[in-house]
Amino acid sequence: MSKEEILFKLSLIEQQSNEIKQQIETIDSQTGELENLKSCFKNIEKSKNKEMLANLGRGVFIKTKIDDEKLFVNVGSKIVVRKTPEETSKIIDKQIEEMNDLKENFVHNLEHLNSELAELVEEARKEKN
Repeated sequence: MSKEEILFKLSLIEQQSNEIKQQIETIDSQTGELENLKSCFKNIEKSKNKEMLANLGRGVFIKTKIDDEKLFVNVGSKIVVRKTPEETSKIIDKQIEEMNDLKENFVHNLEHLNSELAELVEEARKEKN
């Protein structure tokens, strides 16, 4: 393999590696958000105060009273169903598990790229000598 081919492959592996690292960071961020959401349910169940600030989006909140602890949960295809905080927490646990599985696949792919990188570095050393 020529020096140019090795450099091209090294560049390609670096690009793929950076993309995978970015995807892993996104998964970590989303998993953290899901964990925070789950902890909010526990606070709702324990809270004596039946008022809270509800996020409308973009940093806009509204003060609201909690008349019923059941939540309205989007279960896909724009279908919303009522769930208890405990039921919703189980849904979130499943989502976290799926995110962790996805992350595991990305980590495996990253390890594979690192192996390829090591092989290319070794081949470049041989070419140099």
